Amino acid sequence: MSNKQEGRYLDAEHIKAFKEGVFKKILDGVKEDSELSLEIRRDNETMVYYHKDKILTTRFKKGKPSVKSLDKKYYEGREKPNTQIEDINNLKSLT
Repeated sequence: MSNKQEGRYLDAEHIKAFKEGVFKKILDGVKEDSELSLEIRRDNETMVYYHKDKILTTRFKKGKPSVKSLDKKYYEGREKPNTQIEDINNLKSLT
């Protein structure tokens, strides 16, 4: 029998990152903007949507947070935002 959790879930580290850690600014932005929604997905992931379009995904794997923004095709003519977690200031461009 596997210990792997199935279905939609966030582990305690991921929840803490939204409450007081590296993802807090993302959650604050979603709470302040009625056109954004945050959905919990499988495998300890969340996805943020603008209307019905996915704009970013958060993950927490093996104790490491990550943010993946839209595919580069959505940034035609513009630079894709930097989403490296190592510098929390980079997340400011996402909200």
